[in-house]
Parts: sequence; C-alpha cells; structure tokens
Amino acid sequence: MQELTHYLNGAHVKGTSGRFADVYNPATGEVQAKVPLANESEMDQAVKYAMAAQPAWAAVNPQRRARVMMNRIEARIETGASVPIESSVILGGRLTAIRGWSRPAGSWGAKPAASSATAAPCGSE
Repeated sequence: MQELTHYLNGAHVKGTSGRFADVYNPATGEVQAKVPLANESEMDQAVKYAMAAQPAWAAVNPQRRARVMMNRIEARIETGASVPIESSVILGGRLTAIRGWSRPAGSWGAKPAASSATAAPCGSE
C-alpha cells in the first residue's frame, strides 16, 4: 500500500506521529493509500510555511494558479503515472469518465473522447 508524505515548503516529509488515515479513491471506494496524520509540531511547521507563502500565492492571477495545479497532472502524464486514478482523486471525477478523456499533455481544453465508458451511470463502475 502506498504511504503518502506531508508536503512542506516544497519538500516531501515523512510523518513522525506514527498515526495514519486511509485514503479512498472516490471513483471506486477502495483504499488506495495511507496518509500520515500530523502531530502538533508538524502542524505548527506547516502553518508557518503556509503563512510565509500565502502573500505571494495570493498575488498570482487565479488562471495562473489553476494552470499550476493542472501542470502537476501533465507532469504525471509525461512520467507514465496512473493519471486516470490520480486525476479522479485530484479533480473528484468518476474514474470511468476520466478514463474516457483523450488528452495529450498541454491540452486541458480538450473535450472527452467518445466512449461507452463515459456513459456509465454513476456508481455502476
């Protein structure tokens, strides 16, 4: 099972509390990973970093902020990662709908490809 990390100040940091929570895939309902639960010192550090970064991030145009988030998925496409599952988790969509999307990297304006999978009723996958 995949064990996630905290992401603090641009770096992946392993949790130190020893406590974890399950991460469920919203499209399938299956547990796909474990996420560390932060202790008080980890939370304090995260808040410190977030407060320092917030003014600069708030000054960025909203469309640019959205592009930054979408670039993450595009980078995963280029590395061959499991993009349909990851996109489902990040974007909150049904897995069958996301599998039906046919988009090369850099083409976020593309429409879903015609596919019988996209027509499946929610919960039927």
